[in-house]
Amino acid sequence: MFAGSADFNLTENALFYLAGSVTYNKKNADYIMTGTGLWNKFNTAPGTDPWGLSLGTILAF
Repeated sequence: MFAGSADFNLTENALFYLAGSVTYNKKNADYIMTGTGLWNKFNTAPGTDPWGLSLGTILAF
């Protein structure tokens, strides 16, 4: 599994971020790149390489 992220301060109270991850699975492995969310169930087929990106802004007020 490989994960990385970057962030950038837009203003004193706003932060912009980008995060991503990928899992490299062998032939019969089915590891996922994240945990499940509130209502989401994330499954992957054995041998596939799941990946994901997250993009967002954090505002402090």
